[in-house]
Amino acid sequence: MGESSSIEFDNWLKDTLVNLNTDDEIFSPYIKGILDTDDSTEEKIEALEGIISEITESNIEQLCKEILHKWSLGSSAQPKKPTQSTESSSIDKRLSQLLEKQASCLPVATQAPATREQVALKKAILAQYAQVSGDEGDDDAADGRGAVGGLMKNNNAAVVDQEVKQKREQNKLDHKLKKEKDKEEREKQKAKAEERKDKEKKRTAKGERRR
Repeated sequence: MGESSSIEFDNWLKDTLVNLNTDDEIFSPYIKGILDTDDSTEEKIEALEGIISEITESNIEQLCKEILHKWSLGSSAQPKKPTQSTESSSIDKRLSQLLEKQASCLPVATQAPATREQVALKKAILAQYAQVSGDEGDDDAADGRGAVGGLMKNNNAAVVDQEVKQKREQNKLDHKLKKEKDKEEREKQKAKAEERKDKEKKRTAKGERRR
């Protein structure tokens, strides 16, 4: 993705997350991490739904598709992939800034209180990024420990992915239960309405007989 396109997407994503009363500094890097993979469109949407469902309960699928569309617009003119050293340096800098800002900034007053699920997800993401930053530094000091650091980083990523999948499954179950409950409630309301109609008909019939 070109620099101007990347900045445009970052600004749009930040505004979108802020409008949803969530912490864009936490969720933006993770969302972009999902987008910047070789996964299929369906897999990316599924992964995005796991994140977005922690932020909002409305228009989840539509928002995920919009995020993917905005990203794809900027990815059409993608430049040559940077070297590993440059890429690692960029990641280190970004993650370091992210962690420092999270440690020093108090929550914004206008943001809605985080749910337990959001807090757990944020902790897992921060743990992953903290490990990534630490592992890269260790690699510079001792190459022999690189394999161990990479394994720990992969394990942390797997933990986050597993947690997202579990929450996605729980959200699906909650959604299904809610639909069933809503259906049951509608049936009850319908039955009550029919009962009221029957009573009204009987009352009307009695009045006509008296005449």
